[in-house]
Amino acid sequence: MSGIGKFPYVNLSHEKLDFESLTVGKTITKNIQLRNHSQVKSIFTIDRINDDGKDNSFSLSQTTGTIVPGGSSKITVTYQPQIVGQFSSTHYSI
Repeated sequence: MSGIGKFPYVNLSHEKLDFESLTVGKTITKNIQLRNHSQVKSIFTIDRINDDGKDNSFSLSQTTGTIVPGGSSKITVTYQPQIVGQFSSTHYSI
């Protein structure tokens, strides 16, 4: 009997997204890809790590999921500024 233990290897198509300036009330979306380069399925969770609850300008199309071996998952990031003149920045942990 033999076996090999393997960790999933997942990477992002973009580590940073810049939505530049946008008028309050307008919305823009950008997509990122999570890719699973390993031969085992990968279960992921995306958590907001600097959330003080005051700025809800960013939203994600999904925050959990499973990526098949060699597959990818598209995440849509939506930016809709809420306050005039405010710089919005959010960090996530995957």
